[in-house]
Amino acid sequence: MDIDRNIKQANDALKAARQRVRIRRKRYALFLRATLPPKPGSDRADSYRQEVSLGVSATPKGLKRAIAEAHKMAAQLDLKEFDWGTWIDCPSHGVGVLGATAVEKFIHYKQPLVKGSTWEKVYKYPLRAIPQDEPLTEELARGLIENYSAASRMRQHWLSVLSQLLAFNEIPFDFKDLKGTYRRPVGFRKLPTDEAIATMRNGIKNPGHQYIFGLLATFGLRDHEAFFLDPEFLKKGTAFVLDGKTGNKGPRQVWPYHPEWWEEWELWDYDRCPQYSGPHNAALGQRVAQFFYRLKKAGTISCDAYDLRHAWAIRTIRYGLPVELAARQMGHSLEIHTETYHHWINTDVQQQIHETLINRSDRPRPPVV
Repeated sequence: MDIDRNIKQANDALKAARQRVRIRRKRYALFLRATLPPKPGSDRADSYRQEVSLGVSATPKGLKRAIAEAHKMAAQLDLKEFDWGTWIDCPSHGVGVLGATAVEKFIHYKQPLVKGSTWEKVYKYPLRAIPQDEPLTEELARGLIENYSAASRMRQHWLSVLSQLLAFNEIPFDFKDLKGTYRRPVGFRKLPTDEAIATMRNGIKNPGHQYIFGLLATFGLRDHEAFFLDPEFLKKGTAFVLDGKTGNKGPRQVWPYHPEWWEEWELWDYDRCPQYSGPHNAALGQRVAQFFYRLKKAGTISCDAYDLRHAWAIRTIRYGLPVELAARQMGHSLEIHTETYHHWINTDVQQQIHETLINRSDRPRPPVV
């Protein structure tokens, strides 16, 4: 961990300065360790190695404070002015923070960094559950998290949000045992063939809807991402997603599979894309879902928007695109990618990949004996 390396560097500096205090990490909290006089009420007569809790988390900000406290303690020891009264109840920036204050500061910092729909679905309710007039503690947060089954997605959400809240307010915690067993469900979908996709696209009468359908099919985009593309990249044959579900990690570039669709369907002309607007990504996605619903009801198409995205992912396997590159272009982790798509890799797909590999002119050959 980076924090352990930083702690070692801090302790090396303390040692070089001949300071008699060291910093230690216990799980998510920082302590000072030194040879100290017995605590008041102790039966011991001589000084011995002891630890003092600082009440701060093992974060860069917490380490900065720990270094300052280490120098303060070392100076007191050198001057023989050490007094347990100033250390037993060592004031901290996190311990004793009222829930209202802790939540208010966290919201001020975090909300601008989170997309509107995510804030509503993930952050809003865990933060609202924090008692306003009680100190925020690990025990309080633990109780709220444990209200949800270990196998539920809600447990995952509450664990994530409350861990962030405690860490931001420098309150030590250890929730490793609360991680849970939730796994994102992967439902079976009967994906359309490429022939069916092309046929459905050609049957759509509305030019704007036809264009969006073509974008989603050719580039495997999320429904709302069709409205966040760089026109200049599309003219050159790739989709450059400026803002998507993972937009906080930066834009990403996606290549067409099949490139013939990009050309035949004139996807290079971004002026054909309808100018939808909405307060957040979910609203834009809903607009797409609505016209897909109407087209399905009319019998023009037989798939959902995300079926086109899933079909793109399976198509990249047939093309032989490495899964890590496919995952990057789709804007999610390799773990999510393999977990979602492995069950669609049926015998036909595997046979096609096998034949492609063994028919390569540069494939490995058995030894001649």
